[in-house]
Amino acid sequence: MNRMNKYRSAMDKVEPPKELTEKTIRLMEQAQGKQAARRRGFQPVYGFAAAAACFFVLLAVPALLNNGSGHIFITKLEAGTHISSVELTDGFLLFEEPSGVFVSPGVHVGKRGVKEEWEIARYEEYIGRVVSLPYRPDGFSLKEESATVYLDEDGKVVRDHYQARYRDSDDGELTVSITSGVLPEGSDYDIPDNSSIRGEPLYAGYDPADGRYHVQYMREGIGYLLEARGISQEEFIMIVWHFFE
Repeated sequence: MNRMNKYRSAMDKVEPPKELTEKTIRLMEQAQGKQAARRRGFQPVYGFAAAAACFFVLLAVPALLNNGSGHIFITKLEAGTHISSVELTDGFLLFEEPSGVFVSPGVHVGKRGVKEEWEIARYEEYIGRVVSLPYRPDGFSLKEESATVYLDEDGKVVRDHYQARYRDSDDGELTVSITSGVLPEGSDYDIPDNSSIRGEPLYAGYDPADGRYHVQYMREGIGYLLEARGISQEEFIMIVWHFFE
């Protein structure tokens, strides 16, 4: 089932006005045409953002009526199951299987510079945001965390990378990777965004071979990759949704 069919199927469940549904579909089709010609992280996709904004209008009324204030889910999720198309009160996630081609260290080579390990607070000040997770499932704790930068001869940062690993007692694993200017290593390579939260485009993936969920996106010049294994789909979406706040 392609993305337009997934969208139509999902919207059958929330019954928005037909005119707005069709308008959103047209905008998504236009955005997909533009995304095919761009490389991720270097050109903004205004068509997709417009579609996502329109989609939010579609979801707002049924979300308030059906789920109550503050609830983020429209699609009903069940424990132990995976759903490829998930509707939220302020967006949608279309989980697709990974391409099998991932961002490798080669795209980050450039000027390597002098390596330094920074305190997390210093790195947060550098990129302009808090990097810790505002929400994580019960039982998960931070096991590893590092912020590495590379400086040129003038002391200017030419490359950076942040990574944090969270684990629980049942082999559940959650990883957050952040890099300025490009998507972090391990992201799916050169694929179009397929989802949106609060009007912000992103790519959502799910690998049935190992139960790995992941979300990747560029936002204000920063690349993000969130990956998880051994947790439910609902928990992963909660992590991503709160990280967008």
